[in-house]
Amino acid sequence: MPLKALIEKRSCGGLCLCNTCCFSGPALERLKKSAFTRVVITDSIYLPEEQRFDKLRILSTSKMFAETIKRITTSEPISNLFEMPVEEKKSE
Repeated sequence: MPLKALIEKRSCGGLCLCNTCCFSGPALERLKKSAFTRVVITDSIYLPEEQRFDKLRILSTSKMFAETIKRITTSEPISNLFEMPVEEKKSE
């Protein structure tokens, strides 16, 4: 089912997430014209001003990198920085 139909049925919010983004070819124009309501990327690669658009949101990775570097230099583990929380299922 196309994204526009899913959004209309409220099956999804039309959110596009990218952890490292480098728009090439027609990607930028396609995202601008797409049914996505928001495109979220990280700032791990600099995105030139001319490639930014209204639906785009850029999240900073600076705190995560700073904490990782601090832990490495103090011989602390970094693995728990990247663990996903797990929700326990309630028994019925």
